[in-house]
Parts: sequence; structure tokens; C-alpha cells
Amino acid sequence: MNKGWLSVISGNKKLNVTEKNTILKEIDGWQGTYVYIRINTNIDVDYTEFTSKNYDYKAQIFEDMFFNQDKIT
Repeated sequence: MNKGWLSVISGNKKLNVTEKNTILKEIDGWQGTYVYIRINTNIDVDYTEFTSKNYDYKAQIFEDMFFNQDKIT
């Protein structure tokens, strides 16, 4: 929705996901995993379009930071 993209490289595969397409291709071997996410902060997105209208992300972040430390690893 914000015209960003996702790129994941692992093993001998590379996955690129954009608003227009998804491309999976073979690459030379990569030891480990690489994840790149681009989020364009200059484009307003209404998060309720892809989450529950009742979801309060600020409350969830606060709860995770201060009350759910054992779940964050």
C-alpha cells in the first residue's frame, strides 16, 4: 500500500515482492538469510485497511515492550 518492497535471499533463492509483482529466482549460493524491507514513510497508509479496525498498534507495542518481554526474542 505504501509502494515499498520486500526482498529475501536464502540459500540459492531470491524473492522480490512489490505492489506489481512477485519474482522468485535462482542465485549463486548465499550462506545465511538476508531480509530487506522498504517502507516509504512519505506515503500515508490507513493501517485499518489491512488490520482489524479494532487493532490498536500503539497499545500493542506498549504491551509488548513492557509486559511481554519473554515473548520478544
